[in-house]
Amino acid sequence: MSVSDSTGLTIGGHLLDNNLIYTTAEIAIAELNDVTFDRETDSTYGYKELVVRRRKKKP
Repeated sequence: MSVSDSTGLTIGGHLLDNNLIYTTAEIAIAELNDVTFDRETDSTYGYKELVVRRRKKKP
């Protein structure tokens, strides 16, 4: 589970022991014009995971 605040600070971790996780749900409820959402392969597990980055500012 991950939770972030209005500055993008994210705190995350796993649920309590003995929870079965079959898939993930990634839900964003906001209009975010200064970030990008991509998927990158996690080197530990090989899954494509959500990556959120600040959008590069145009010069």
